Amino acid sequence: MEIIGPDRLGVYVHIPYCASKCQYCDFLSFAAPPDTRYLDALCAEIRSCEGLPAIDTIYIGGGTPTVLPPSFIEKIFDELFRHKVTADAEITVESNPGTLDAHMLGALKRMGVNRLSLGLQAWDNARLRQLGRIHTLEIFLKNWEAASAAGFDNINVDLMFALPGQSAEEWRETLERAAALGTAHISAYALTVEEGTPFGELKRRGMLPQVSDEDDRAMYADAKRILRDQGYEHYEISNFAKPGRYSRHNTNCWNRKNYIGFGLGAHSFIDERRYHNTADMKKYLDANGCRQCLAEDMVQLTEREAMSEFMFLGLRLVRGVSAENFKRRFGVPLARVFGAAVDKYAGMGLLMLEEDTVRLSDRGMDVANLVMSEFL
Repeated sequence: MEIIGPDRLGVYVHIPYCASKCQYCDFLSFAAPPDTRYLDALCAEIRSCEGLPAIDTIYIGGGTPTVLPPSFIEKIFDELFRHKVTADAEITVESNPGTLDAHMLGALKRMGVNRLSLGLQAWDNARLRQLGRIHTLEIFLKNWEAASAAGFDNINVDLMFALPGQSAEEWRETLERAAALGTAHISAYALTVEEGTPFGELKRRGMLPQVSDEDDRAMYADAKRILRDQGYEHYEISNFAKPGRYSRHNTNCWNRKNYIGFGLGAHSFIDERRYHNTADMKKYLDANGCRQCLAEDMVQLTEREAMSEFMFLGLRLVRGVSAENFKRRFGVPLARVFGAAVDKYAGMGLLMLEEDTVRLSDRGMDVANLVMSEFL
C-alpha cells in the first residue's frame, strides 16, 4: 500500500514489449510477445495503491503499448480508473506505426484515450530500414489517417535528426512533410548512439557514419525555424506544439509535479522523493504488485538538490525559470543560490535574463547540457 499526498498526480505505465528492437534503442524493452504474467503483475501493482490524489495525466509508454491486444490495455485502464481520474485528464498512449488499425483505435477511443504519440522518425523508407523500424512511410500515413478518422485530434509525431548519413535536405523534408499533416505536436530529437545497441557496436567498430556537431546544430536550427513558420510553438528543448497542445504530462514532470510509475523500471517522483521500480523481470513478476518490494534507488532530495532540479529541469522549458517561483518554493532568492552561475553563462550569451526570468538563449540551447551541469 502507498498513500500519497494531496496534490494532483500524473501516472506513467510502462509496457516493455515491442514487435522488434530498433538499431538505436536502449530503452527497457524486449522484442517478445506480451506475457499475461506481466499484465497480471502490473494490474496488481496499480491495485495495491490506496489514497491516490486525483489523477490528471496518464501516459502509457514503452516499448510499444499497442503491441498489446486491446483487451490487455482495457484491463490496465480498468485498474487505473478504480482511482479518481479527473474529467479533463490528458490520457496518452504511445504507438509505433504498424501496430494500429481501426479496431485498436476504436478501442482506445472507448477507453478514454485522447492523445496518441506516433514514432515516425524519418520521412524516407531507406532511412527507416536503416533505423530498424517495423514500418514504412506508407504504413505511417495509413495509421495517421486512421487515427484522425477515429477522432484523435491530439497526435504527437516523433522525429529524429543527426542520423547516420542524413543530409540537411532530407531532414528539412521530414520536418516540412510532418508539419504539413497538421499534427498537434512534434518531438524532434537528435540521435544519441548508446553502448550496447547495434548502432553502438557499429560506432565502436568505426562503421557508423557520423554527423558533425556543426551539422547537428544546423539541423536543430532548421527544426526551430521550419516548425515556427508552420505555427508550432517551441516550448521545450525538443518539443513543439500547436497552441494549447503542449504535452501536459511531460510539462508536469519538467515542473516537478508528483508522478507515479507503474511497471518494469518505471520511475516515480513523490513529495521530493525519487525512486524506480526494479528492471529485473523475474523480480517484478515475483513481487506480484508489492510496491515496497519493487522500489529501488530511493532518494529523498535535500533542499539543495531540489533547488538544482528546479533549475536544470526548468531550463529545459523555453520560457525558462521564474525567480519569483523559485523564491516562493524555497524561501530564498534565486540569485543568492545560483547568481554566480547565472551571471557566468549570461556573460557568455548562453542564458538570457528577462525581468523575473532566466532562460536559455538560442546559443544556450545548443550547449544545454553544459549550462545545466552548472546547477548540479
